[in-house]
Amino acid sequence: MASRIRKAPERVDGPLWTHAADIVADLAAQGYAQNTIHSHLWLVARLSRWLSKEGLVLADLTPAALTRFERYRWERGGKRRKVSVAPVVRYLRRVGAIPAPSEPVASGLVAELLDRYRQHLVVERGAARTTVVKYEHGARLFLGRRVAVVGEAALLDTLDAAAVIEFIQQECRSCGVGAVRNRVRALRSLLRFLHQEGLARPLVDAVPTVANWRGAQLPRGLEPEEVERLVASCNVTTVAGRRDRAIITLLARMGLRAGEVAALELGHFDWSRGEVTVPGKGPRQARLPLPVDVGETLATYILGGRPKVTTGPLFLRVQAPDGSLSVQSVKEVVRRACRRAGIPSVGPHRLRHVVASRTLAAGASLTEVGQVLRHSHQSTTAIYAKVDRTRLRELAQPWPGEPA
Repeated sequence: MASRIRKAPERVDGPLWTHAADIVADLAAQGYAQNTIHSHLWLVARLSRWLSKEGLVLADLTPAALTRFERYRWERGGKRRKVSVAPVVRYLRRVGAIPAPSEPVASGLVAELLDRYRQHLVVERGAARTTVVKYEHGARLFLGRRVAVVGEAALLDTLDAAAVIEFIQQECRSCGVGAVRNRVRALRSLLRFLHQEGLARPLVDAVPTVANWRGAQLPRGLEPEEVERLVASCNVTTVAGRRDRAIITLLARMGLRAGEVAALELGHFDWSRGEVTVPGKGPRQARLPLPVDVGETLATYILGGRPKVTTGPLFLRVQAPDGSLSVQSVKEVVRRACRRAGIPSVGPHRLRHVVASRTLAAGASLTEVGQVLRHSHQSTTAIYAKVDRTRLRELAQPWPGEPA
């Protein structure tokens, strides 16, 4: 018997009444269930009444006003207070009914430099989109802070080693090691660009190096039985479970990166030849054989409840809003599996180490491991030289004074 639908909410009065029907249609188009739509419409009615009570119009619904409304909701309580206002806000911003959150926008010389730098990264360096976003963000921070200190007119003339070191020291106080390393890479790239364009002195060597003892730790993988527990933890009686099992199998058997899994599309698979084209970093692609067990797991997901879409992303959300999985969602799939399996939380990259260790144990060389993992540089693969303890014993020298 079909589940009972909640009674439709009361009439929407106030500033939002003209948008109520369109909000319902938008939520339905995104795949939200009817009961969920009714809950959101109830929230629209409450938000609209709150605006009227506060004497506000839609143009006044800024992020600060939304924070006040959320505080009001939680103070009032109610069984529907867990319903998120985010889908409604996204729609209203998309149609221009309420203002988007204000963000600092670069202008003048900074905007011009950022635009030229972005073109440099894309056209001359061929950087991937994610790299462009990270580097541009770091450049915006650095240039923005310099303008705040010396003004736009003196921005380029006052760039020196002291300004570079001061910026990195500030970042070290507020960011983790990984974030500071990203800032260092972005700053070096920006300074090279400025020098290449004749806009600044050569200052790349002034950028401090973040302590990073490469290879100081062993790559940490998972034991074979732990990988089996991860796979077994996925409930294959549900669509989400079949999808998650396919994702973990891809990671653990083929060593794909989380971004590569998220970017996979149905068109990347040649089922008759048993091959898959993996979209790697930037424009790189690799054509790999598809193991039988991986193909069977994928087929179980594709034919077992995945939305009947014959093109586009392979892995899709099972809850509204409809759409493909993000890189962060792929990481969360692995973390949830760890919790279910009773294993300390790890990320997808740990499963990549599993593939490398298994390949080495089967007698493969480091060069072959690098080919399996699609490393661009052999130095990246070299960290796995310490994993094969059997071969390392052949190189170990006896301690002085003890029998060999």
